[in-house]
Amino acid sequence: MSIIFKPKIPETFQAEVSKTFSFGSGKMQSSKVKTVKREQMYWSELEITKLVELRSLKVSFEDCSTLLGRSPSSCSGAIVQHSLYGAIAKSRKAFILEALK
Repeated sequence: MSIIFKPKIPETFQAEVSKTFSFGSGKMQSSKVKTVKREQMYWSELEITKLVELRSLKVSFEDCSTLLGRSPSSCSGAIVQHSLYGAIAKSRKAFILEALK
């Protein structure tokens, strides 16, 4: 036995492998991301009023979305963005008082 390492793989094999394989092939490369602006659909006053009335009647967001032609997340987002919680509570109280009369 000798202490010196002698590789048993022929040099021609190493040359062929080095042409096809590279450790750099697995690097993270910057990818091109295409962003497309979506068309914004703003809420009209009529739609906001309908949404307040529906929510004051405890209609679910899914049902509101089908009636208004929007998505459920769009309906909940409109309530947050336009801060309609107070208007919904007032309308709900008015419906309750009207029902009790």
